[in-house]
Amino acid sequence: MSVSASPIINAFTGGELSPHLDGRTDHEKYYTGCRRLENFIPRPHGSVCKRSGTRFIALAGAQGSAARLVSFDFNGTQSQSYVIEMGDGFLRFFTGGGVVLKSAAPAWEAGAAYGPGDYAGRSGVVYRCLAAHDAVPDNEPGAGAWAGLWTADPVYRIQSPWGAAAVWGVDHVQSCDVLYLVHPDTAPRKLVRRAHDDWSLEELDYRMPGHDLAATAPGGTGPVCAEAGAARLALPAGRTFEVATIVRALDPQGAPGWYMYKGPGVYLAEGAGLELAFAASPVHARDQIESMYAGGELRGEFWKLLERADSMPEAFGPGEQGGAPRWPSVVGLYEDRLVLGATRARPLTLWMSRTGAHEDFRMNTAAFVDGVQDRPLDDDAIEITLSGSRVNPIRWIADQEELLVGTNAGELKVWSGLEGEGMTPAKVQRKRQSSHGSAAVRPEPVSGAVLFVSRSGRKVREMAYDIASYRYASPELTLLAEHITGPGIRDMAFAREPDGVLWAVRHDGVLAACTYLREQGVVAWHRHLLGGDGRCESVATVPGPWGDEVWMLVRRTAGDGATLRTVERLDPVFDAGERAGGPAPRARDAAGGFFMDCGLSNCARVEAVETLADTGRVRVCAPGLCARDGDQVLLEGLAGLDALCGVPLTVGGAEPDAGSFLLLADGAWVDGAGLPVHQGGGLCWRRLPAGPLTGLDHLEGREVSVLLDGALQEPRRVQGGAVALPRAAWKVHAGLPYSAVLQPMRLEVGGAAGTSQTRRKRIMGVTVRLRQTVGGRVCPGDDVADKYERLLPHAAPVRAGTAPPLLDGDREVRLASGYDRDGLFTIRQDDPLPMTVVCCVPQVQGEG
Repeated sequence: MSVSASPIINAFTGGELSPHLDGRTDHEKYYTGCRRLENFIPRPHGSVCKRSGTRFIALAGAQGSAARLVSFDFNGTQSQSYVIEMGDGFLRFFTGGGVVLKSAAPAWEAGAAYGPGDYAGRSGVVYRCLAAHDAVPDNEPGAGAWAGLWTADPVYRIQSPWGAAAVWGVDHVQSCDVLYLVHPDTAPRKLVRRAHDDWSLEELDYRMPGHDLAATAPGGTGPVCAEAGAARLALPAGRTFEVATIVRALDPQGAPGWYMYKGPGVYLAEGAGLELAFAASPVHARDQIESMYAGGELRGEFWKLLERADSMPEAFGPGEQGGAPRWPSVVGLYEDRLVLGATRARPLTLWMSRTGAHEDFRMNTAAFVDGVQDRPLDDDAIEITLSGSRVNPIRWIADQEELLVGTNAGELKVWSGLEGEGMTPAKVQRKRQSSHGSAAVRPEPVSGAVLFVSRSGRKVREMAYDIASYRYASPELTLLAEHITGPGIRDMAFAREPDGVLWAVRHDGVLAACTYLREQGVVAWHRHLLGGDGRCESVATVPGPWGDEVWMLVRRTAGDGATLRTVERLDPVFDAGERAGGPAPRARDAAGGFFMDCGLSNCARVEAVETLADTGRVRVCAPGLCARDGDQVLLEGLAGLDALCGVPLTVGGAEPDAGSFLLLADGAWVDGAGLPVHQGGGLCWRRLPAGPLTGLDHLEGREVSVLLDGALQEPRRVQGGAVALPRAAWKVHAGLPYSAVLQPMRLEVGGAAGTSQTRRKRIMGVTVRLRQTVGGRVCPGDDVADKYERLLPHAAPVRAGTAPPLLDGDREVRLASGYDRDGLFTIRQDDPLPMTVVCCVPQVQGEG
């Protein structure tokens, strides 16, 4: 007697599960888990959607060597966020969906000395210097023998001390407009942003207050010996001279030195500044200061001769001749202190700066001034060495309620030891929390927890405070999917919006990802294989207009077989209504969805829409669109500007280089009277005529998918950086295809006779509830190529060349399958079109 059943699979929040769970029907995650989940993203609600494609941004800065991406987020907005490419001796910057260009360069000047990384302009072209040289007419860029000294490259970059072999050893932490970077072979540095295309990479400045002051002769030359009445000190306006300020001067024998002031009084320079005179006898006036010397002897009650003029910890340095450098390898921030740690000589030591002074590491400043051991001040620098039976280097530090530290053998917390009190030199405690061991991969702080990679590189753990045990626990997040990390993880980044996904780069270039919502118990792993044999090498996330943007550095094989490295950005999750910005008319087809890798579209983000005060005309700024007079454009997703959206408009008064243009409708200028201020977001599409689609040089020789207004075309091979478009279209996408695969666990439809596992059964059909989906296929069994049945939309036939409508609802598919013991079915989406699976209901017939 046969037994029929229709079990429902109503959530996929278990993610891809380990093969070891293939029979664990008793586990709660079994019924929400999958055997395969490739290029699908589980959403916290329970559904899964095909991941969007990656847009090509630019070729990597160095094709022949590895690099990595680092995020720079100033205030959580797209306009103040950057992705930094750290390559072989250089840094490049990306923002707003493109690479940062040098906006203006000083004109080339004969006789000037140029060095690597300098910029110069000539005839409207920006050139970057490749080698140090003195400028003469023969090497003027663009004329003469200039090719080996200059390159015409407007992409902004700066020099760095880290080669390709060192970039993965650089640790970093951000404080406002400053990014601190450390590497055990180089002195710590800070990357400072001053403008969009003005960044500087500087060594940390440990020099003490007053390092720029010198005792000079009354005429201004110096330094001189600060004998009574023989020297002056010019104090710049706004500066303060007080205890612990230092001065550069000569001793009576003419030897230079640094002298720290120990006397009373505070001297403040107001207005134009203040000139201090060194008096023989202290007269506490605002223009006098105690003498350094009396009769050739240093006045110890007022001055102290220093051996050095900086506060750098003595444990740091380039190393003795032939010895290893002694620089920190990890960096962090905690309670407004810069934390440096783990030199090669002292791998278990942390150094914390003075509070609010990230480059001041003076310990016990009272003793520093008086030379007498005294109780340190609360804001003095701190040095702490972690205890342990073995020397296990510090791998990472993270700022939480306490300072969390991951070492090669365990995880610890460092704190004041008292609830609610800050750390001071007199109040420092350290306590081991777990003994798992950590890899040298930057952890990700998420929802009160810290996600870190174990010492083997193959496990991801969650370090979070457990109120029951009064300590931090570190459960394993990969326990039910131990296979997902493959050969190990090398890089991680967390995208908080919209769904909360941890993106992890494996050593083999596969992307392992985890939808993680701790408060809802959602931990769902999934794998992502990039189209066209792409291998991800690094990942970073920054805020964007539709959630956090995921940026990748990808290694691919070019059409000629050479290695090609590209910078790409994952497109936002497709939603035909929400993606368009809400107020705009809801699209009912897949034309705007982007499901190709390393691809391009004929659209650009709208940065500004404004009404010109003098003419009332409407100007749109959409950099990268390259619209010219007479082009047709289509706006969508502009919040509050519904009247301009979804209506074909004509371009006039275009400035292609600036990406701005005016709008015309029916031959007349669009009147902006009454239009609200643009709030950001939205897209602008430029209608393309039939003919070549250019800009695909990075895909030369590769076969690509092409989508015209949502209609899939035959695959085309890129030749001469272009493919042919058979007709004009508003929305065009071209890129490398990829497949998405969803396979639930073995079905369990147990009844009175017990479990259905190992019993013969067959799947007669599957009803799939879909949302905003076009296409897709279903087969019985484990991905059997000749057994697939198409998921077709429930709609009237669609005219050839137009996009089929999105399917929202149920689709029942009858499957031709025989009896087996597996109870499996597989859903695939091979076309570059959207798919969201809400639930599945298979119809199963089992032998009684």
